[in-house]
Amino acid sequence: MSFRIGLAQTCHPADGDAASLVGRYAAQAADEGVDLLVFPESLMSRYELEKGAFLAQSQEIGGYFSRTVEGIAAHYGLWIVYTMNEKNPAGPDALPFNTAVLVDAVGIRRGCYRKVHLFDTDFTRESERMSAGDSLFEPVSTPFGRSSPSLRGRRPRRAAM
Repeated sequence: MSFRIGLAQTCHPADGDAASLVGRYAAQAADEGVDLLVFPESLMSRYELEKGAFLAQSQEIGGYFSRTVEGIAAHYGLWIVYTMNEKNPAGPDALPFNTAVLVDAVGIRRGCYRKVHLFDTDFTRESERMSAGDSLFEPVSTPFGRSSPSLRGRRPRRAAM
């Protein structure tokens, strides 16, 4: 089995329309025979935004941004991993989650992962801008093998090809 992975190295568009950016990368990926297109962390909203603006831009999974990306995946027949600034269901003032979403080639959401281990150092503190997730990603079957961004404490194994 062979497959092609596309890694989208992006900057946020000046107009803030990350959904259109995904569409442009997906069109190029489809033209180049990519099967799985992977976007970087902090795709939907600029992390550098003022805290209130960052919170205001958060959306629910199933909101405009995720529905649009799911439609793009289906349109181009691509599996897509994207990240979003997910609105926290705990309430309007609760910090959002940094969430990765896996969508299949027909636009069905196959898995979501809320970042558990936030990056806090002397020069940046993600925990001041977002909430930590509370569970690791459960692997799902894909045409490329089982997919999981977390090893749940196990030793890495080679995926069956």
